Amino acid sequence: MTGNMEMMFEDIMGTIFTCCPEELTFFCFDECYPIHPLMFGEYVMLEFVKHAYYESLEKHPLRHYLEYNADDDDHSERMRYARAMQYAQKYKDYNYQLFGEETGWNPEEMEKYKELLGKDMSEINGRLEGYELTEMDIFENENIQDLRIIKSVVEKRIISSKKVSNKQFIELFEEYDEWVEKLIERSNQSDADLLFASMAFFTIEWKYSLEFIYLVADYMDKNGINEVDYYTLWAMALPLKYDSILGINICGDNRMIRERQYLIPDFIIEGEADEFITLHRYKYIELIGLMTLFHNIESTEGGFYKDWFKENTNLEDWASFMEEYDIFSCWHKKVWSPAKIKKARKILEMLTPIRE
Repeated sequence: MTGNMEMMFEDIMGTIFTCCPEELTFFCFDECYPIHPLMFGEYVMLEFVKHAYYESLEKHPLRHYLEYNADDDDHSERMRYARAMQYAQKYKDYNYQLFGEETGWNPEEMEKYKELLGKDMSEINGRLEGYELTEMDIFENENIQDLRIIKSVVEKRIISSKKVSNKQFIELFEEYDEWVEKLIERSNQSDADLLFASMAFFTIEWKYSLEFIYLVADYMDKNGINEVDYYTLWAMALPLKYDSILGINICGDNRMIRERQYLIPDFIIEGEADEFITLHRYKYIELIGLMTLFHNIESTEGGFYKDWFKENTNLEDWASFMEEYDIFSCWHKKVWSPAKIKKARKILEMLTPIRE
């Protein structure tokens, strides 16, 4: 990492133990828990880099991007993107509703989740202004259209062997693996490409958990496990809403995609979770809550800590961290068998109801 990012990491580590509630850090970190403070500090840095990078991206109307792909009069291309954005918005709308119900639609709390709301196109002013999109928004919407496995997961078709045969199942994952390999190739071209490719993979994985699902199915297959506890999968992969040991209700996305892979051998056993797993999965949940609190910590100079981080780092800094963090280490070339596919379908069935 650059010297500046090393200093930022030291500052984040200090903040974990000085600004975060002591009872929470004491509960989450102990010698027996696989996710140690340094590992969590790296995850905080990842979230801060994500925030800084996304804030740095320019936004343009949809027409700006269509100029490079279609004639101005080609309304079919515009409508194709619009349909994709509406499709992707289903996931965000569900989470916004979820958080609203959990917070009692408290205006102050809901302000934190306003980015989940889509642009209102029902009024003329909204239609004239149009969609304001970044290059990453366009890329994600193209994936909704072109990466068939995402649509199959969202529509829950993939869980049924009648709708998606084993052969088709393998083809969908092969297509996805080829997509990741292209991202890895792009990540080697420049600092900007490294950030873009890393964040694209990070976003797809925390939203749809394809790598996590494969690794759990693979572990179950190798260890003769047929049934796994739903609440363990929920804690590791789904959006969280729970009562913290701090006595407050916390809602947040489950984005520790690298860290949760380390926990699979400890968390995945046959049947219901035992006392050890129950305790340690709550430690994991509280770590997600700790990250949620981090997003709202104020800096000593005023404003949010994450915004202070953004203003005092640059693209070279962010890329130096992403190169060391290596988000693509979460990707695995997949080898399927009928038994492993059956387990993966079961996991998908347990995890996809919230994707409606």
